[in-house]
Amino acid sequence: MCGVNAMANKGNPAWIEDWKVQFCERMAEGRSMRSVCSDKDMPTRTLVENELKSDADFVGQYARACEAREDYLFEDILSLSDDVNEDPAAIAKARLQMDARKWVLGKMRPKKYGDKLDLNHSGDMKVILESDADQL
Repeated sequence: MCGVNAMANKGNPAWIEDWKVQFCERMAEGRSMRSVCSDKDMPTRTLVENELKSDADFVGQYARACEAREDYLFEDILSLSDDVNEDPAAIAKARLQMDARKWVLGKMRPKKYGDKLDLNHSGDMKVILESDADQL
């Protein structure tokens, strides 16, 4: 939801440019659009989505923020694995957090973070023509 300050400044062009910068910085720090839009000084998700439809510069800023967020999440996986203590519950929680981040990263940017599939065939292949099948 929009906070009081966000609603009061909604028509101010300077505020609009400022929230776009702040919004992208927060996303680049690993936060989702939903999370950032829940901040009192940020606009609603609807306003953000409308700006993405109408402002080409913001689309570019948003795309760069999404890439930075992906890198942040990747680094977060490393931190989670390095910082976990030996308590079994903490290990299970860290494993769940890492698995969730890996899954999300694989969906966000599959070429960089997704599983690599080897679709090359190796081994023998025997082709039988229909005319030869009767003789078998």
